Amino acid sequence: MAASRPSFPNDPHPRRLGVGGSPSSGERLVRAQLVIALVCGFTLLAVVLYLWRRPSATEHAASDASGGSSASASASA
Repeated sequence: MAASRPSFPNDPHPRRLGVGGSPSSGERLVRAQLVIALVCGFTLLAVVLYLWRRPSATEHAASDASGGSSASASASA
């Protein structure tokens, strides 16, 4: 007597995790990469704009020096 095997459907394209799948999986991969690229781009832009526009210590020292003398002059008057 021959040993019987369980019959499986003959699928020419077996679905495995991360392999093959539906044709739209390629579109999802491109969309995910696009979203990640946009997030990285906006983050890089925000950091560059922050570093470009942040106040420096010399600007604060100059405004404190001029502001301090005018405040003391108005207080003595």
